[in-house]
Amino acid sequence: MMPLGGVLLKTSEPVPQDLTDGKWKWLKNCLGALDCTHIKIRVPNADKLRYRNRKGEINTNVLGVCSQDG
Repeated sequence: MMPLGGVLLKTSEPVPQDLTDGKWKWLKNCLGALDCTHIKIRVPNADKLRYRNRKGEINTNVLGVCSQDG
């Protein structure tokens, strides 16, 4: 897989500042987004069923967002 990295993986390119498409206007200069970050958590026994994933672990899905200045 490593030799194919240059072929299969695309490098990040920021959303251009002069983009006129309305759906991207809030994401100018952004490189991308993070999603599906699962964080293990402790919850009361009554709530465990709600937080159990398909692998049987207790966690929650977190979306992390930060501004351009960090």
